[in-house]
Order: sequence, then C-alpha cells, then structure tokens
Amino acid sequence: MSALGLHATGSRAPARRELISLRERARFLEGLRGAFAVLVLGAAIAEPRTGVARLAVGTILYLVVSIAPLVLSRLGRDRVLALLEGTLLIDGA
Repeated sequence: MSALGLHATGSRAPARRELISLRERARFLEGLRGAFAVLVLGAAIAEPRTGVARLAVGTILYLVVSIAPLVLSRLGRDRVLALLEGTLLIDGA
C-alpha cells in the first residue's frame, strides 16, 4: 500500500469511517432473515394448499438458530464467530 492509501492493484483502501462492525452487520443480517421469514409465511398463508403449520415450525426454528450468535454474544469472540459462520452455512443450504 502506498502513502496515498492505494493498493498495488490501484484500488483505494476503505476509510475507517466507511467500515461497520461485525455486530452491526449481524444485526442487519438478522433483520433481513426476519423479513424473509415474514415473506415466506405470508406466501404460505396466501396459498391454501400449503402446510402452514409445518412451514411455521421450520421458519421459527430457523430464526431461533440464526439469532443464537446475537443472544450468546457473551460466550467470547471465537465461539460467536463460529456460530455466525454456522448460520451463514445454514443460509446457503
């Protein structure tokens, strides 16, 4: 990185004020997951042939697992990061 803040590739390093903490990102992600859960349940309610009860149980379990890193943040950074990474894997499944 040069004195101007440019990397060898010519891109500029982000300024410290442009970065947000991992905790803020996790909160945003949890809000996004909640919004998706509401959309899924809303679509299930709108479609009469859908098993709403089973879908609701699955959605609630998903939200409980995904919120675990925020609730258990007192466990220590390494454990919370492992939980957060696990929830990201669940999102990708």
